[in-house]
This record gives sequence, structure tokens and C-alpha cells, in this order.
Amino acid sequence: MRFARIWIPALALLLFAFGGIVSSLAGPIPAEIVVKAGDPVGSSTVASMGAPFTNSEGQLGFCGSLADDESFVWCSTGPVFLSNSVLPIIVSGGESTMGVDDSCGFIFSPAVDGKDALYTQYGVLVKKGDPNPLLPGRYTTFSSRPIMLPNGTCWWMGGSATTPTGTTTNRHCFMTDDPSDPSSIVLVFSGGDVIGGKTISPAASNFGFWVSDNGLHHIHILTMDAGTYNVYLDGGLVAKQGDPTGQGDNWKVFDGVSVNNAGNYVFMGGTDGPTDRAAFIAYNGAIKVREGDTIDGVTIPVGVTTRWASINNDNYVAFMWGASTDEYLFYGYGPYLAASNKVLHTGDSIDVDNDSIADYTVTDFNGGPTVGPNLDLATDGFIHVDVDLTPIGGGAAVQAILRLPVSSTASVDGRNSTRPRGIYLLASRPNPFNSGITVGYLLSDSAPVRLSVYDVLGRHVRTLVDGIEGPGVHMQLWDGASSDGSPMPAGTYFIRLESDGVSVAQKVIRIE
Repeated sequence: MRFARIWIPALALLLFAFGGIVSSLAGPIPAEIVVKAGDPVGSSTVASMGAPFTNSEGQLGFCGSLADDESFVWCSTGPVFLSNSVLPIIVSGGESTMGVDDSCGFIFSPAVDGKDALYTQYGVLVKKGDPNPLLPGRYTTFSSRPIMLPNGTCWWMGGSATTPTGTTTNRHCFMTDDPSDPSSIVLVFSGGDVIGGKTISPAASNFGFWVSDNGLHHIHILTMDAGTYNVYLDGGLVAKQGDPTGQGDNWKVFDGVSVNNAGNYVFMGGTDGPTDRAAFIAYNGAIKVREGDTIDGVTIPVGVTTRWASINNDNYVAFMWGASTDEYLFYGYGPYLAASNKVLHTGDSIDVDNDSIADYTVTDFNGGPTVGPNLDLATDGFIHVDVDLTPIGGGAAVQAILRLPVSSTASVDGRNSTRPRGIYLLASRPNPFNSGITVGYLLSDSAPVRLSVYDVLGRHVRTLVDGIEGPGVHMQLWDGASSDGSPMPAGTYFIRLESDGVSVAQKVIRIE
């Protein structure tokens, strides 16, 4: 298996020493190809991969297929399941949504002997046509969108009918804390249940959901009375179609959800407001980013849609916007998503072979909210994303899963990382700048802070702040001058924020 390690050229290494988002650098973006179509696995090669998921260690999991039609499940650095290993049972295919736990246990949804099923490291958990002991007189019709928590607990959506071969007439949410034992399965809710005075529709898929790593919080998009869309969290409705958003319009549709161990959550969708401002991403029920907003110098084009958002246990959010081949991936702190950094955009070039020369162009982000989550952000300082890459200099596009650093303090392999906690350097404005630039930063608690400017050779230029600062957002102007008041020449500089032994930085450019 070819496994390209991240390599940081000289300029990138300087920024990495300070911290910050690697994609803000000029030139190709350093990235790691975890696996791509055509890579060898056993006697075959990878044909396709599903969306990437992570456990609490940041280890990567996904399912896919090989060129010989064999299915596989990947965890950490390679396959942990190959369908040919369980012959004569025929395990084939599998939807994108899956999960891995901290021991590389797994769950995915393939066909088993031609019937829709859930399969784990222990074997078949549920299969189409099985009687459902939780629903007397009903039989399983499908099992979909399975996820696995770090401790091995599994959640999924499933359907039922009154005969083994019947058509689905109700849909349900299930979970089990012991995927080796089908009798441990618990019913969470069903169509027909009443929540907040509204009835869940038995005909709705309700596929959009997520569960926190600790299992204490679960969030769902539910279709309820009269086909209305609602966001359900921990027993109640936190957003309902038709209710005011607080920004002069009303909730209309919801596309994807995510929740972390603290119960903080994000959801995406659209409002009934002006069509050029309808798409949004909300944090804890408040819209933070909308279609048409400018984020890290990028104006979200009118007509794009939200693709997915994932919140990690440090309260950072990775989120996608996209339409056709114009797609963006951002990363920021939950309460301040408008100050997020751009990580990747279609058309960006990436370097994967240690020579600081572009090897591929990103041509497409794969997946969308209709097929389940497409981001699963851990706290290891990396984002994993499923993309199509086109080789520089020509050649056919190839599907690949990339690992992209979003914090310089994370280790290369995504394990045993030291990540920034409690400080966040916001995007400076304007950038590039001429006469002055405003630097923003966020502190979660009162702390000693040092905000400094360095030149491209790492030489100290100016200290902007040196003292105790309170929690919240702070703004500081740099007028482009050095410590002695002399104007600095046009060029590249680095803003560095330090607090309690942690530092982050970003590149800024002064122009004439």
C-alpha cells in the first residue's frame, strides 16, 4: 500500500513551527494520501472507497470495494475485514456510512447472501427478513446509516414490515452496546412516536443523525406532522420548520447534524429567506454562516449548498459547501464559524511526494448529506476527506482519501498529538493589507497572552500584546511597523499567538 507522508517545504515548516492552517500557504498544499483507487490490497486493487470516519484516537475507518468485487473495511493503516475471508457467506457492497471503535471494531451495511444487513467484526448483526423481537409481528426490511462509538456501541436506522418479504411500513432508530449479541438491540424511537407534540412520520427516512462519542447525546433530523422537518436533540426539538431563526426568516429544511460530548451541536439547511442567503450552518441553534458570506477571503457563491458539518470534542467544526465542481472545506471554532479558515477548495493543488511541487489538482469532493455523513472530525489535528484528484501534467482523475493537517502541533500520523486548547487565532483582515491589519483571537478562559509578528526568516518584528487577557474575542491592530516604529517592507509575515505553552500562527502579506 502506498502511503505518502506529509512533507513540509521550508516556508511551510516555519508556519508549522508556529502553528496555523497549512492550506493558507502559497503554493501546493502539503497533504497525505491515505489510500487511492488503484492501490494494491492483497492480490487485488482498490476500486472505490466510502466516506472516512474516525474513532476517538483519530484512527481512520471506511469501507469500500476492490477491483475483483471483494468488499473491505479499513481501520487505521489497512483492511481489517475482507469479504472473501468469510466465504461461503457472500458479503458484498456496502453503503458509505459506517463506524470504527477504539479497538478497530467496525460496523457497516453490506448485502449478506443478497439481503440487506448490518455486519460487524462479530459477523451478521441484523439481516433483511429477520423477525424483530422488539416489534412483535414485524420483520426487518433494511438497516442503514450505521455508526459505531469509540466503546463499540452501535446506532442505525432500520425499517420493518408485517411479512418477511414485505415493503417497509415503518422506520425506527436502534442501538446496541453489544454488537456481538442481536438480543441486546434496543429501540430508540419509531414512526408514530410523539415528541414535543409532533408525531414522527412512519414513511420518513430520518437518516440524518449523529451520536456523541460518549453516547450521552444524540441528534436527528426528523420528518413529522404534515411533512415538517425538525431537529431533535436528547428528547426534545431544538429547531422546527416554520419557526423564526432569529435572523428575520424561518427554518425551512435541515440537511445534516453533528453533536459532541459536551452536547454542543451543529446543523445545516436552508431558510425561507432570500434565495441568495438561504443556505446556512448553525451552532447550538444560532446561524453562524450563510450563503453569500465571506470566510477567510472566500465568498460563498450564491447557489451552493451545505454538504456536511462535523463538530469535535474540542468544539471545532469542519464544514463543506459545494455545488458541482465549486466546493470548499473550512475549519473553525464553533461559536465563531464566520472566522473559520479555508482548508481546501476544488482547483487547489496538493503536494504528496516531498518535493514541494504540485502532484495533483483537487477536482471534486465526493458525497453529500443525502448519503450520510461525509465528515467526522476527531481531535487529532487532522481532517480526512474523500476527493477526486487529477494528476498534474495529465491523466485520469482518481478517487482518494486525503489527510489534511489543521493544527501544526498534531503529529504526522495523527496519534499522540498535542493540539491547541483554549486559544484560536481568527482570520486577520484585510489580508493582503497595506496600511494596517486587524488581528483577532479567541480565548476560552483568562490567560497570559503574547501576540507577536515575525518575518519570513523567523526574526521578531513586533510584539502587539503581552499580558493577561480575559475570555472571549479580542482584536488588535498591526500598523505594519516594527518595534522601533519603522515601516516594514512589503512581503510575507507571520502573526503568532502564544498562551500557556501553546502557540498558533497564520501568514499575512503586506503589499505596497
